Amino acid sequence: MRLLSMLAGACLLLFPAALQAQTVWDMPTEYPQHAMPGVGLTAFTKYVAESSAGKLEIRPSFDAKAGIKSAGMLAAIAEGRVQAGDAFAGALEAEDPIFALPSLPFLVTSTADAKRLADIARPHLAAALQKKGLRLLI
Repeated sequence: MRLLSMLAGACLLLFPAALQAQTVWDMPTEYPQHAMPGVGLTAFTKYVAESSAGKLEIRPSFDAKAGIKSAGMLAAIAEGRVQAGDAFAGALEAEDPIFALPSLPFLVTSTADAKRLADIARPHLAAALQKKGLRLLI
């Protein structure tokens, strides 16, 4: 058994690329790169790369260059056309009424209230996505 472990270790030293295996996800958004949602997506991709030690790379595309707008994002992911997506939740209302929540005007009046509402809504949003076989990433 010890010999097998040593051989496996030697193989990893000979093939360091195996240690750097990388998964790449395409993640479109309909927003421009320099608009608030695009800046957020760029920051998210950097966070994921750092948190995964480079094992997961998210490749964003902006301005609906992938041909996918918010309303079609869930279908595009479920069909495997992309691995992840950034969408305006209000555009997904036809999928589940919970997605309309962020687009309701005057629902909150402060940043603290908005954070509290987001924390309360998160499990409900995640459950709506889970029904479709998808996962909320944040």
